[in-house]
Amino acid sequence: MLSTVFVLRPSSEKAQLKHIFKSAGMSVPLALYDSCSIDTICIDSESKHWTVRLAGAVFPGAECIDQICAAFRKVLGNAITVSVEPASGGPDDWTPSDEIIEKYWPDVVERVCKNSPSVGVWLAQARCRADSVGVIVEVPGGVVQVAKLKEKAGDRDIAQAFSELCDHCPKVRIEVGEFEEPAVPVELDEPMAPAGKRCLC
Repeated sequence: MLSTVFVLRPSSEKAQLKHIFKSAGMSVPLALYDSCSIDTICIDSESKHWTVRLAGAVFPGAECIDQICAAFRKVLGNAITVSVEPASGGPDDWTPSDEIIEKYWPDVVERVCKNSPSVGVWLAQARCRADSVGVIVEVPGGVVQVAKLKEKAGDRDIAQAFSELCDHCPKVRIEVGEFEEPAVPVELDEPMAPAGKRCLC
């Protein structure tokens, strides 16, 4: 009898490893907090084996992998087996040109908004530029907004959108950008006449 393999791709929030550790009532190892996230989970229907594929700049060491497996078993029960491996199609050394960014960035934002609205909403005023190791996304709002985007795996969603559009998956770094305050039109900058009175000019 042939077994069926189901492939699950978690949402941006649930892809964070802290989600499974929290569900298991375990502390997240410091080395895992921001280094990687769950790309996909493959489940073999016959053997009950779960293959957790991780995406990120750094693949965890043996001790951290043991803790990830323990967290999954604590949530799902010891009847399953778990293994952890790096995801294929992770970030590569591709650096897009300015022309590519200008061409595809609006589509990247649109795709992220569709797939992960909680991330996409933060990208409305963001800027994207090429860097020696990939792309840098600059967002207004200071470190708080950058932290929220990283917490929601915004870099992963942006890289995935580039991958789908350009067949390349760049490394993405989110930073605080310097944005000028929008100019106030002269007519809005003038004092308004008191209510009930007409301004005779």
